Amino acid sequence: MSAITRGFLVGAMCLLVSACATIILSPEQELSISSNPSGATVTNSGQILGTTPLVADLKRNRNHNLQIELEGYHPYEVALSRSASGWIFGNIIFGGIIGLVIDAATGSMYVLSPDQIQAQLHRTDTSMRPRDGQAIIAVTMEADPSWTKIGQLERK
Repeated sequence: MSAITRGFLVGAMCLLVSACATIILSPEQELSISSNPSGATVTNSGQILGTTPLVADLKRNRNHNLQIELEGYHPYEVALSRSASGWIFGNIIFGGIIGLVIDAATGSMYVLSPDQIQAQLHRTDTSMRPRDGQAIIAVTMEADPSWTKIGQLERK
């Protein structure tokens, strides 16, 4: 095989695998979102995605701040983190700079985490009503003004 033929084959291979992560990963990632109780509204930086349970397609090259809200419950918020996919190493070895540029532009070089969210929503009604003969002991950082304070822990 001549040097020209080998050069042509190597060049063709580089072009074929020049965007490894784009070939393996799409520019969007599916994210499974559920809540207990279900039926909560899911928004991504103010844009409504739907109600739980749902599978959302999120762009890999953007930051995402999800809010899960349901009337009568405290909101649940999560910021997704973005990290480099292991597939970009294929670009460094085979595709070089062209593959890295394509994957960076499309976002295919990233992986969002977590890839599944299970939000446990808590009621906003914090009133505690003991039954006859029962006492309720609660530890909280912010006490409800309607509660009767019977003691306070102090550091010695």
